[in-house]
Amino acid sequence: MIARLRAEAVKIQTTIDRMNDQIQGLVEDYTTNEDALKATLADERRTRRRLEAAEAQLEEAQRTLDDRVRSIYITGTVTGLGQFLGVHDVHEALTAARREHDEARR
Repeated sequence: MIARLRAEAVKIQTTIDRMNDQIQGLVEDYTTNEDALKATLADERRTRRRLEAAEAQLEEAQRTLDDRVRSIYITGTVTGLGQFLGVHDVHEALTAARREHDEARR
């Protein structure tokens, strides 16, 4: 009877040890995933800040372009600055501005 109880105790202890190992593995997995989540959230915050800065730059560039186009429209033929920029009409100015914008985005 004692031998049977000892054998059963060993069996139960083995089960407990196996469950403890599984729990330890789960805790390690949880900790790893929690660390990865924190890193991902930090990356997301940095990316959002960069995106907000890029959007602000884009808005400023769009305002500048709008001002230039409005000025060209109002003053007509481009002179002085137009010669400096190498444009002769509104179409060329818009094309140059669009090219400048596209190159800035790259």
